[in-house]
Amino acid sequence: MNDNEFGADGIPTEFGQLTELKRLDLSVNSNIGGRIPRELGNLVKLEYLNLSFDGLTGKIPEELGNLKNMRIVVGKPISDWAHSHENIS
Repeated sequence: MNDNEFGADGIPTEFGQLTELKRLDLSVNSNIGGRIPRELGNLVKLEYLNLSFDGLTGKIPEELGNLKNMRIVVGKPISDWAHSHENIS
């Protein structure tokens, strides 16, 4: 689903209902706004999440800690993470 345009409303919270999902790639969605929905913490089978090069803001939801099968998380470039600590900006 990379290079899509979800818009300013951000990642749909309904994605949290896709409980069998193993991979989610929302990279290169520069028009995405808003925060990472906490509902993504329901994706307990998720192994790969890519949110790089998007327009998300705010803190990473604690609920993502529920993703025990997660082995790969791709986020913003390291330099961006270093400046934002726990925030995505």
